[in-house]
Amino acid sequence: MNKKTKNTFFIDIAVPNTHNLAKTITDKQNKYQEMANEICAMWKQKAAQVIPIVIIIYGSNSKVTITKSNKT
Repeated sequence: MNKKTKNTFFIDIAVPNTHNLAKTITDKQNKYQEMANEICAMWKQKAAQVIPIVIIIYGSNSKVTITKSNKT
């Protein structure tokens, strides 16, 4: 939460299976959007953003990729 600009950010981190990647990103955004709107009204914020961060691990070589979707 940035008190000067009255912006609140909800950051959610997930580690899904590779075949659930797109579904996980949209689920995370939808899950917290209603709560973000309520917090925005309760705390008198100008904006509340949901930022899902999805971490993907490929195979046994422990190669890690971090995906961050566009801010809504």
